[in-house]
Formats: sequence, C-alpha cells, structure tokens
Amino acid sequence: MSNISEEKKQLIVVQFIQYVYGEIQNEGWKGRRDLLIADCDFRLETDFEFDFPDDLTIWKMINNGEDFEEIISSFLFPILSNKDWMTAWMIRFQTDLPEQEHWIMWNALCEFMYGWTGNSTGYDKFDVVKNILDLEISLK
Repeated sequence: MSNISEEKKQLIVVQFIQYVYGEIQNEGWKGRRDLLIADCDFRLETDFEFDFPDDLTIWKMINNGEDFEEIISSFLFPILSNKDWMTAWMIRFQTDLPEQEHWIMWNALCEFMYGWTGNSTGYDKFDVVKNILDLEISLK
C-alpha cells in the first residue's frame, strides 16, 4: 500500500517528464543522464534505450514533418522508460520521497505512458503530453 496520493503521483510523473524533455533539448543529454545515474551507483539500463543522437530533439522531428504521436511513442516514451534515470532523478530531486515509493512512481509513469488511452473528456495521452510539455503545435 502506497502512502503517496494520486495527486502527488501525477505531479511527480509530470515533473519527471518535464525534466527529461528539458534535458533532451540540449546536446549532451546522454552524458548528463549517465552521470546522474552513476552518481547514484546504478548501472545504465538499456532495455528500452535506442541509439538516438545527442542533438535530436522533439522540435527537430516536428520540423521535419514527423507525426507528433509517433514522436512521443517512438522517441520520448522510450527515453522516459529508463528506470534508473527516473530513480536517480527521484533520489536527487524528490528527496522527500521514501525509497520504498520509487517503484510505485515507476509504475505510475509506465501506467501513464503505456496503460492510459484516454478519458471521458475526449483527451488522450498525447494531448496531455503536449500540455505537460507546453508545446504549441497543431496536430495534423
């Protein structure tokens, strides 16, 4: 049983997504990610890792005419799917979060990315991601 409220889970998931998005907008993000992970004595997990260039950003992909939903599904979500990066981020930036809650937060992130398809208001997770990232783009 978790002591984290649903609102706190949502807030932490949003903050992690915003953090990663901010990191991957700047060249060298992989090195910074790897240092954060190493600082927490984790090995880099590569199960979901793809060989994205350090300078590839969502905006470059959008400007190349790529589909937003595809960008989120095949670029951002796989990058977010690094459990060690999320855990290291929580250790560094969510210091009030007990270590036993890290797994619960990882599950909340995965549920957001891969388990949630929409709600009664008609918004889907891609609209929510667009809002989280404060992206002003028109979807085709």
